[in-house]
Parts: sequence; structure tokens; C-alpha cells
Amino acid sequence: MYAVTLDMGGTYLKSAIVNDKGEILEGSFNKKPSKSKCSKETIINNIVNLLNLEIRKASDLSLDIVGLGIGIPGPADYEKGILYIPPKLNKYHSLYGVNLKEEIGKKVGIENIIFDSDAFLFLRGEKWIGAAKNFNRVIGITLGTGLGSAFIIDEEIIVDSKITPPQGWIGGMKFKNGIVEDIISARGIVSRFKQLKKDSSICTVEEIAALASNGDKTAKQVFEELGKTLGEVLKPIATKFKPDCIVLGGQISKSFYLFEETLIQELRALPFDVRVEVANFIELSSLYGAAKLVFSTF
Repeated sequence: MYAVTLDMGGTYLKSAIVNDKGEILEGSFNKKPSKSKCSKETIINNIVNLLNLEIRKASDLSLDIVGLGIGIPGPADYEKGILYIPPKLNKYHSLYGVNLKEEIGKKVGIENIIFDSDAFLFLRGEKWIGAAKNFNRVIGITLGTGLGSAFIIDEEIIVDSKITPPQGWIGGMKFKNGIVEDIISARGIVSRFKQLKKDSSICTVEEIAALASNGDKTAKQVFEELGKTLGEVLKPIATKFKPDCIVLGGQISKSFYLFEETLIQELRALPFDVRVEVANFIELSSLYGAAKLVFSTF
């Protein structure tokens, strides 16, 4: 069996054809700008064009495509594929309230379309064939334009107010004068760097990470603070959920070495041991997870 998969990131769309053994079909991985700040028509056409590229490839190879799995950012109605992203997040604002299942379905010719949180799919993928494979209770954290999260026990995503935050979303929890992802996210990192270095023209996490790697004290401080804050946020959550592993994904996790020490130091206060791992497939985890979700319906 094969599934067509799509990850609707705020910056990029990623797609691939994945089989039920957890293998991406050679030559099927594609990545292109998401155009998430454009009009509804532009965004949907961009998505459909990418999906049809995969579907044509599958057709040419006579593959048995059993469904389409799509990871979308929240908040959303995942059953219908409707985004409810607030304007301040500055992505996919023109899709607010749009039924993507209907819009995409009528243009790609696939009936079995399943949507889920991009963070949930990230953790499903890592649990299936990645860094979380050998652990039972896992928290997944995606660090990028926002902070996504997911909780899994064995093979089941858990959303339970007794042991997880509302909707399983750590990024939306109240923190200081806003929410967690105001600080633990790309915009939070850039904002803190500019606060400390007021004359800076630096505007991306990648630039700040490069500076930190080259010994810039301000850049190093920003990442050290990131690790400490993430640890402070995770401690009460981990105390309730009791994970044996925390898996980090998203583009910012590529700079884990810059905030590993302060994060681990905070987590040592927990009354149990917890492993912290970087995802095996930072670019691909959500695609594997989307395929796993499609296959689980059979």
C-alpha cells in the first residue's frame, strides 16, 4: 500500500509518496514555498499542484494509493480540514474557516483524505520509525515558526486534561504576559536577540545560531535562555505525563547543541529519568506520520 502525504508548514509545503513499510518512494519527495501569506486561491492551487504531481507519479508507476494524509497547523477542525489560525501567527490567514477537505478533494480525485495536527503527525512518524520507536510514553515538541506538541502512549495520541495541556498544545499555554510560543519559537528567539542587541539587522534563527556557533555571547545567551525556559515549561507537564522520552523536531531542533545543556539541567529536577532526543527525520517525520495515519484506517 502507498499513501500520498503532505505537510503544510508555514514556510514550506513538503510532500512524498510513502509505503506501508515506512519507505519514501525514490524521487517522490518535494518541497516548495507554501505561499501561506497569499490569497485563498493561490494557496489552494499551490497545494493542489504539488499533490497532483505526486498523484501523476503514482499513476505512472501503477501504485495502489489508498489515501491522502495531510498535516496542518492548528488550531483547526482536523476532521474537516478547517484552519482557525489567528491572524497574529501570520500564516494561512486567507484559509480561515475554509473546508480544505472539500476544496482539495474535488481537485485531486482522492476520496480518503485525512487531516491531523502537524505536531501529532510528527510524533506518529518518529514513534513508527524514528527516535521514539523504542519508547512507550513520549512527548513530541516541534520548534519552528511556533511551538507544536503531541503526547503518545504506545501507538495512541493522548489528549487528556488530566495529564496533557488543553488540545495537547504546549505552545498555547499561558506564560508570562502571553503564551508559551511567544517566547519558545522562531519569532521569540529573534525578538529576544533584537532586545539584547538593539542595533542588530539579524532577522532569522539560522543567523543567530551561526553567530552562537562562532562564539557570539549574545546569540549564545539567547539559546541558553531558550533551553532553560523550555525546561521550566516542560517540568510540570512531564511530572503529570511521566514520559520516558522527549523528542524534538522542527528547524530549531537542528541547533539543539546550543540549548541542550540548559534544557537538560532543568529536566534533572524531575523525580525520574527522561531521555531527550532529536528527531531522526526532522524534514520527513510528519510525512511518515501522515502515511501511518492513513494506513491505520485499513
